Amino acid sequence: MQLLSPHEQDAHRARIGLEVEIVLDGYWQSRPSDVVKVGILADWMDELEDWSIDQIRWALRKWRSLNASKKPNPGHISQVLKGERGKAFVAQRDGRKPESLFAIDRPLMLGAAG
Repeated sequence: MQLLSPHEQDAHRARIGLEVEIVLDGYWQSRPSDVVKVGILADWMDELEDWSIDQIRWALRKWRSLNASKKPNPGHISQVLKGERGKAFVAQRDGRKPESLFAIDRPLMLGAAG
């Protein structure tokens, strides 16, 4: 598990916000005010900050491909991520090759306490 410096953590959270905003842009029927949008993105960053940006991007795209007309919330994407990590664990436990992005020997969660 990789611990990030405060600067790296801020940059990681900013990247999460950008990725989420890109995906959510296709779902907005009416745009939230700037203040509300900041709160919405902070909620996403809080929920997803322990995952790598590649994993988050993968999960957001997976959600969009399976639920094109349903706007995700942070819990939806967290469920997708945890499900894929579980599949990778089972695959590796059973001697199969897991999705490399979620392989157990790869740093799966950033800054998580063990």
